[in-house]
Formats: sequence, C-alpha cells, structure tokens
Amino acid sequence: MSTDASALAAAAHLDVDLGPLRSYWHPVASSSDVTDTPRGATLLGEDLVVFRSGDRVGAFADICSHRGTRLSLGHVTSEGCLQCPYHGWEYDVDGRCVFIPSQPRDHQRIPSKAQAVRYLAEERYGLVWVALAEPRLPIPAYPEFADPGFHTWVKFYGPWDASAGRMTENALDLAHLDFVHPGLLGDPADPNATVIPHYETMTEDDAILTTYYTAFPSAETYSPENSVVRYETRVDFPFIFTVRIHSDQGTVALYFATYPIEASRAAFWLFESRNYALDEADDRFIAFNDVLESQDRRVVEAQRPAFLSSDLTAGLHLHGPDAGAIEYLRLLKRRGIGHA
Repeated sequence: MSTDASALAAAAHLDVDLGPLRSYWHPVASSSDVTDTPRGATLLGEDLVVFRSGDRVGAFADICSHRGTRLSLGHVTSEGCLQCPYHGWEYDVDGRCVFIPSQPRDHQRIPSKAQAVRYLAEERYGLVWVALAEPRLPIPAYPEFADPGFHTWVKFYGPWDASAGRMTENALDLAHLDFVHPGLLGDPADPNATVIPHYETMTEDDAILTTYYTAFPSAETYSPENSVVRYETRVDFPFIFTVRIHSDQGTVALYFATYPIEASRAAFWLFESRNYALDEADDRFIAFNDVLESQDRRVVEAQRPAFLSSDLTAGLHLHGPDAGAIEYLRLLKRRGIGHA
C-alpha cells in the first residue's frame, strides 16, 4: 500500500475532537416543531432538550440535575417552566430550578446546584439555532429569505451517515458535478466539459467564496442552451453554505443549514429562493433537488474517513480543481477542527 493510501486508511480510525465546534451556532430543529411539548435533539454528540416558553425558546442539556433523567420526557407548565417527569422539579427558561414539589411550597430550600445546563438558543429563518459555548460568529446571513423579490421554499433532508464537514466539502467540489449529476449539472461523456478551468477562490477570516462559470444548461435555472451560468458558492464557517446560481432567467439561492448531529452524522435544511417563475409551483424545483440530494448522499456517505480530516496529507488534492476544498481544509485546521 502506498504511503498516501496508508495515511488515508489510518485516518479512518482516528478519534475526533468536536470541542471547537461548540463555539458556533448550529440549527437543531424547525421553529414550528418546537412547542410547549419538549423535544429532544442531538448536537455534536450531546443530547439536548428544546422547548418553547412564552415568546422564548429554551435549550438545555437533556438531563435533570436531581437524578439524571431526560427532561425531554417532561412537559412545560402553565408558567412556562420545564418540569422533570421523574420528581416534578421545575426549571425556568434560564435553567434555574424554581420549584421542588417534595418540599412545602411556602418553604422551598432549593440547592444552588439545582440548575439545568442551559445553552444559547435563537430563532432565525424558521429554525432554532443553538450554541453550546459562547459563539465566535453570528448566525450566517441569508438575505434572500426576507427579500420580497424572491420566493422561498424549505425542506429538511437527513440525516446522512456522513459528517457535516464532508457535506460542506462536497458543495465546494466542482469536479464531481459531471459524474455524480450526469445530465443535470454536467456531462461525463464530454471531455471538454469535465475539465475544470481556473475559477476564483477567495478566503475571508471565516468564509470561503468561489465563483465558477459554465455553459452547461441548468435544469435549476432553465437556462437556454449555451448560455453562461455563474455559480457563486459561499461557506460560512463551519458548515453553513450558500450556492447562488445566476443565469438569463434570474437568480436562485440555495441555503444549506447543516446540522452536525455527531462526528460522522449530519442533516440539513435546504432553502431555495428564486426571483423568477414566481407563479410556478415549487414541485418541479423540489423534485430536482431531491434527485441531486440522493445522488450526493450515495457518494458522500461512502467516503472514508466519514469525519473530514483537516490534514491535507490524508488524501490527494489537486491545486486547480480542488482549490475551494483545499482552502476549506486549511480553515478547518486554523480553527482547530480535525482529528485529535
């Protein structure tokens, strides 16, 4: 076995440190699914409970400080507190235990340690986002969502048996379009089409931006034959990416809100906003993306290691076609995310 192949095989079995990823916002649920009935979720391998308390959303570690049962089995009281199903301890939305039923109501002696492990939670774009530590960055922007000139639909895809990093790297990979999406985004039988010309790659502190031009007609944009389509991909660190496709028809923006469930398991919400065909039903657009999703899932779930290593020697990279992916791996490494 070659040295490079040996390194890749060995990397498939390494443990990973997810700690640095705690300091970013991650989507964990649709806002419509978070009600006064507690809902369990898993983020970066940690079990959470999310719930609605009045006009606020709470996110705790899914464990009661008393006897360790799951708070997601409980319910929200009329006062907006999350009540444990085991002994009825009640926690307000800030995580403070405010009532212990086994003590007289007028003589509550609540231990100072009787608190839920509370995490930051915000709602944006119809999703509930959670940060397990003080976030380094704001929730990535998606201006088309509120733009009245665009029509938007959203669908939840997942989970995939692949890491969020692998899914994000795939968005920056141009050379796969002809072979994974033949007839839809490329043509593997055309030797001129499979060659990836130089494309612009820019790196900001916490973002990767690529711009790529192609004459392949896109079913997404219904672009005429031989018209030039411009693809702009932006990765907002660590796992949120937006693909904007500009054609003669107009612009379509695809916002992938990617959710790292565990080291090698992830899911995403896909938002698609378009400023053309506004009166047309979404069915055709959704069906098109369903096909792309199934094609990508097949190959990305087969990648090893499932967790994307920031070690550039664990695999082979071509400086031209793989420029965007290389910059993403470098950014992962700078932020301390990769194999332990």
